[in-house]
Amino acid sequence: MEFIQYVLNSGEVKRYEVESAALWFVLFAATSLFLNAARPDTHRVDTPRVPIWSWLLWCAATFALFSPALTIGFLSDDFVLADRAGHFDFGFVNPDFFRPVPLALWAVALSTGLAALVLHAANLLLHATNAFLAMRWSSPLLRNRVAGMLVGTTVLTMPAAVEPVVWCSGIFDVMVTTFVLLSLLAARRYETEGVKPRITLFTWIVAALLTKETAVVAPLLILLDAWSRQVQTRRLYKDLSLLLVATTVIGVLRLFRASEAVRQPITKYMVQRWAFGTIGGLAVPWHVAFIRQYAVISALVVVALLGLITCLSAATVDSHARRVAISTATWPLICTAPALTFFYVSADLQNSRYLYLATIGWAGLLLTAAIATRRRRLRVMLLGVIASIAAWWIIAVRGELGAWQQAAAVRDAVEQEVRVKVAQSNCRSVAVLNAPDSIDGAYVFRNGLTEALRREVGVSLAVTDGPNCTVVWHK
Repeated sequence: MEFIQYVLNSGEVKRYEVESAALWFVLFAATSLFLNAARPDTHRVDTPRVPIWSWLLWCAATFALFSPALTIGFLSDDFVLADRAGHFDFGFVNPDFFRPVPLALWAVALSTGLAALVLHAANLLLHATNAFLAMRWSSPLLRNRVAGMLVGTTVLTMPAAVEPVVWCSGIFDVMVTTFVLLSLLAARRYETEGVKPRITLFTWIVAALLTKETAVVAPLLILLDAWSRQVQTRRLYKDLSLLLVATTVIGVLRLFRASEAVRQPITKYMVQRWAFGTIGGLAVPWHVAFIRQYAVISALVVVALLGLITCLSAATVDSHARRVAISTATWPLICTAPALTFFYVSADLQNSRYLYLATIGWAGLLLTAAIATRRRRLRVMLLGVIASIAAWWIIAVRGELGAWQQAAAVRDAVEQEVRVKVAQSNCRSVAVLNAPDSIDGAYVFRNGLTEALRREVGVSLAVTDGPNCTVVWHK
């Protein structure tokens, strides 16, 4: 009921209450499923392999949906990263930030003279790849090719993915997801191939660790996947043990040198905020303005999601399906755990990039719920419901893209106003007062104003040195 009151703009219900309700509902469903007697796992299906060429279709769909992102340009942190990559500085940006692989890609993009366009295109290609890999990961797991395709579609159209996909600085989350999914698929080949999968697995894990710190969860996700499929390959578990020890050591070392913002004491409230925010952010992944604009339809979508989870909790599934449901329900919390001390997703979807990797497991859980029933007509209907939700999310994504386009327009206006002031006063440096932080959740100059003015206007940003002129932003 809290979901409905929130989307219908009841002032008595806050977003954190919706997030907590979502978590408790999912936990109730998981507990019910666990307590239900499971049928023996006798239904074996050899799911056809997903053809590699279908990746092109995912690329076409991604570029069609996110095409406005290509012209947005740099915003906020992008200018800082471009400055570092332009000087081939791939080391620690701060105690919490060591990501040389994506920064190397930034350096290559900068050398083309079309850096922003190249990086936006790279983000879209990676997002398309993640939808494709999510389909390849889930099709054998769900034993249903249509369900696997809908997992990829859910990942592709998730509104919470707009920030990491559209913002150039979101490449860290998008790229690490690609490497984690590739490592997952490499681990599955342990059952049929020789030494090659071991080399491939370690290569992708190392690449992921050099992309973003959250890659430390990769061995846990692989272990979860192996458990859900009841894999008995000793070589895999041996390598996973080694990787778990290595990533634990890396995590501890990184924690020791982390900033105070990361090394906060873990409190009960912090754990609640992380858990509620993870599940709630995935269950209601829309901008608050979009929810208010389409309140009735948003309420219906929430009811549909609740119905899916209810069907899963009430179903008598086989042991394989139960393991898959438990593993996909656990996946999101594992993915956001490294950000526990600072995890927060606002109502306008700021910081929703923290949910990007978690989206894979959430999509798997929704499709597991859709195909859990033994009634064919109900199963077809639930698959149709998810397809309809994904179609509705396309509208939400396009709405979110509008906020980022508006942020780009404001950035251009600020830079133009500084150019005019410089031309009129022959300034050597400029002070900008009231610089815009963000527009409807899309970042403008939260960071990077100094680098932006130096890069785009050719002047320095003055703070206290008595600038020749001052620009006051009033819009």
